Amino acid sequence: MKDVKPEAFSAEFLAKLRERFWFVDQDPITGRRVFFENAGGSLRLKAVTEQDQLIISLPDSASRPNKTARWLGEMVEQGKADFRLLVGAKTGDIVPSLTASQAIFQIAGTIITNVPGTNVVTTRLEHPASYDSGSTKPTEALTWQRFWPASTGTPVCFP
Repeated sequence: MKDVKPEAFSAEFLAKLRERFWFVDQDPITGRRVFFENAGGSLRLKAVTEQDQLIISLPDSASRPNKTARWLGEMVEQGKADFRLLVGAKTGDIVPSLTASQAIFQIAGTIITNVPGTNVVTTRLEHPASYDSGSTKPTEALTWQRFWPASTGTPVCFP
């Protein structure tokens, strides 16, 4: 029996797809590389960076009383609607952030600062930003409880 390795995409389609992104096969500073990133980075679509360049080059902001400002405001609202569609969010708030760590830091920090109480409970399973967010807030009266110490070596499984 012949070893068959199915391809997710045809070579032609993959080439067209890769052409739409910046720096798929090379870093502009260090040269050729394979981009495999799961935190703090992502490939950039050329169309997105081109649109971004147009928008950030405009001298107006969306709060000005002119046609360009109204257009910018419409772009922001359309972007929010597009993102909601992308993630299937019909309700709720969108927290713009460069990274998930930054968003967790901001959200946890806001909760720690604004919710009454003096006890914060975290675990080693949580993202470090949830713990770190308390370190820069006015939380001198907080008691930190961290469960599941590293020394136990007990694996945690959830159904």
